[in-house]
Amino acid sequence: MYAVSTTLAFFLLCAQLTFAQKNITVVDTDPSIHYSGGAGDATICKVDASGNFISGQSGCYSVPDKCTDSVAMGQSKDSGASFTFKGSAIYINSLLFSRSPLYTVTLDGTAVDVDGFRTESETCETLFSRTGLDPTVEHTVSLAIKGFSPSGTPDPNGVFAFSLINFIYTIDDSAASSNTSSNTPTNTSRAPATSNTNTTTNDTKSSSGTSLDSITGLRSINLGSLTVVILMLVFGADLL
Repeated sequence: MYAVSTTLAFFLLCAQLTFAQKNITVVDTDPSIHYSGGAGDATICKVDASGNFISGQSGCYSVPDKCTDSVAMGQSKDSGASFTFKGSAIYINSLLFSRSPLYTVTLDGTAVDVDGFRTESETCETLFSRTGLDPTVEHTVSLAIKGFSPSGTPDPNGVFAFSLINFIYTIDDSAASSNTSSNTPTNTSRAPATSNTNTTTNDTKSSSGTSLDSITGLRSINLGSLTVVILMLVFGADLL
């Protein structure tokens, strides 16, 4: 009976730890994101009820329906964005299509090239992700253009298509109340699934291919009190 109780207690504690993490979404307009090279929040083209573009919109960007409500874009090779956070994981989501460049993502001084090229039309995907970070220290991640994608056709006018939808980072639920960035949205979201976080090819593409709006919220559940009560009942039964 004691062995069974110990095993049950172990799984209960694991469950508590699992629910003790949540993801913070930092949208492209958040002031904690630092842009360079003219990159910044862009205008998304509006469409009518039939999905047709509404006339009179100059300089807007075509975004799939319900893909994202906002996006930062940049057309120069110097376009980039950087963000500092404290957490155990980081995800970069971008608007990707056939004109997307070859990016360089630098995390805490370590750089990796990621090809943003996609054969299909514009899609919102996870461009890069990294887990297993030390949650007790600050990390800095930057997104920059390395050059034209080797998989695409270079623009004859030298125009690039830098894109950033948001950063998502993972924190301990207990740290949420001490988050010092009052401008950072604190909504909880499920991190996008990725197949590989270190690849320099299209393997960083989201395995599900779903839009960011389909990433549902993960409820923050504190199981501490419930765990203590159950443990008292379990170990109390051992003493009988």
